[in-house]
Amino acid sequence: MKMLGQPPSQYPPPHEWDYLGAPKPKRSESQIVMIVLVIVAVVIITTVVVAAVLYIMVSDIVDGVGSARPVVTFQAPVEGGGASNYTATISVAAASDPISTFPGFKGQVARDGVPLAPGGRMLYTGTLIAFGPNVTLVVRDLNGDSRLNPGDSFLIYGMTGVHAWSFSLIWGADGSEIVSSTWSTP
Repeated sequence: MKMLGQPPSQYPPPHEWDYLGAPKPKRSESQIVMIVLVIVAVVIITTVVVAAVLYIMVSDIVDGVGSARPVVTFQAPVEGGGASNYTATISVAAASDPISTFPGFKGQVARDGVPLAPGGRMLYTGTLIAFGPNVTLVVRDLNGDSRLNPGDSFLIYGMTGVHAWSFSLIWGADGSEIVSSTWSTP
């Protein structure tokens, strides 16, 4: 006699996937670790590539301006003003290629051979650049391209008293002087 609740003997025993579908293969821990490592590697490589591209763009390498030191010549300074406010305008006569953007340069004003701003000041177009309490420099970018071109000039004003003055254009990449101009106030 058969007991109730048992399947008849002619039927095979039931399998759980008959009702739930075939079981999914289990992933080993090493497979999961490999997937995580690949994702981390891709994120790191992508970050490095993006940072390199941004660095190149910001440092002006993309548009052909490298770190080659340009050759620049000045015209003789044009002096003006009076005893309480002497001025000098120094114009660029020639500039070699590659011509850097103005922030690639520093300027230095010296009175009687003594620099008014040790290390010089970064040059930007359209701004007043102070060298001490009275002396100010203005960069005039003739064609507005933020590059040093023939015809661009440097206006220095606020000089007083009898002194020997100089203006030096300094290459920002290595701190070396490119060109200088001198004059005296009476």
